Amino acid sequence: MGNAEADAERIVKNSQAGERERSLEDAFRQGMTAAHDLGFEVRLRGVVDADPGVWRCELWQAGKAREDGLGFGKGSRDAAQVGAVFEALEHYVSGIQYLDRASVRNVRTEEVADPKSLLYRDQAVRLVGELDSASIGCLEYENLSSKATAEVPIFLSVPDYVSPHSTSFRADLGDTCDYSALRRYSCNNGWAAGVTVVEATVHALNEVVERDALSLLLIGQFLRARPRPLRVVERTTLPAELATLAQRADDATGRTVHLIDMTTDVPVPAFIAYLPPENGEPARIRGCGASLSSEYAAYRALTEIVQVQGVVSDSGNPGKIFRNLDTTRSYPPLHACRRMDLTARLADAETISFRSTNPPEHPQAHLEEQMRLLSEGGYSVLRHQAATPEGLAVVNVFVPGMERFMLVTDGLLVLPGPRGDQVMTA
Repeated sequence: MGNAEADAERIVKNSQAGERERSLEDAFRQGMTAAHDLGFEVRLRGVVDADPGVWRCELWQAGKAREDGLGFGKGSRDAAQVGAVFEALEHYVSGIQYLDRASVRNVRTEEVADPKSLLYRDQAVRLVGELDSASIGCLEYENLSSKATAEVPIFLSVPDYVSPHSTSFRADLGDTCDYSALRRYSCNNGWAAGVTVVEATVHALNEVVERDALSLLLIGQFLRARPRPLRVVERTTLPAELATLAQRADDATGRTVHLIDMTTDVPVPAFIAYLPPENGEPARIRGCGASLSSEYAAYRALTEIVQVQGVVSDSGNPGKIFRNLDTTRSYPPLHACRRMDLTARLADAETISFRSTNPPEHPQAHLEEQMRLLSEGGYSVLRHQAATPEGLAVVNVFVPGMERFMLVTDGLLVLPGPRGDQVMTA
């Protein structure tokens, strides 16, 4: 193993180890066993077989790959393979083909969008309240602090549920809601797979924090009257292994990658590895990461931009990877968010030093600290656990009030929620 590989491996072992219940070897074995228990053949392929690298996992059944069983992983070879397998399993379990119909509960829209309810902090739920009364399909979630249960609309986290081809599926469940004004807010935010429920929950919460941070970055830079300076990490202050990784990201993309600190008032370190857009296109080659370990958050962002570049190059056709949809063109401020061109902002950016954090040593402690920080910010964590084979846990976490405005970068006409509104007017 070379010095660069050893450095990258150290971050995975020292930082990610605190978020994992098992070694990468054990996790890979459990993921493969779970896939076989679900009736799948697993096919892995190195998209970029390097370090950092990118691996692709397909779940095959009856001689063909499932469209809802594709996953990618990034980082060291072992980490990328494990990540690809678990992401493929997550995508399958979180889709409507795996959905347990008996667990779906139809609730009246006016009950879901009760202004007094916790869910009402979410922008999409507020839109539900503007609809005519109807039955809306929900799943039961548990509040991890109070242990109370809540019925959360399925569409918030399962885009397939509101796709045009799912109309009859919803009708069979008794869901009569009109999703035409809601489906643009649907995203797979907060889903994660792991070998235990705690591990999966930690990963899911990091994703929620990461996407909230990206949303607030967009709002603060393009919708706020006076944008605050970007906080760009000075490379010379990075730990040696991250500096090497940043250089590898430059090499993979052919340009200089900017590592921007986008940590919010919820103090979980969050970064975006950013490249300005070219040829009038949106800034699609980017990577994000969040973790109580600032090193691992930066590592995730930098390896993700390598992953995105690798997947695009491997496809030979970026149109296959990115949505061509853009419904923001008639709304210049939202279109600016869609394009995410921070070129001018980088010129006036604040250069900051990288700060290493001291993350917890095991997943349960990570989860407790994540929940403490969210609770101090006034946020509650709701969790739904899917039924899965032993050795595989798949969860969805919903944190009402955290932003999903980052969907605008997919060309979707969405608006900030109350949290984003505060950033605009602060």
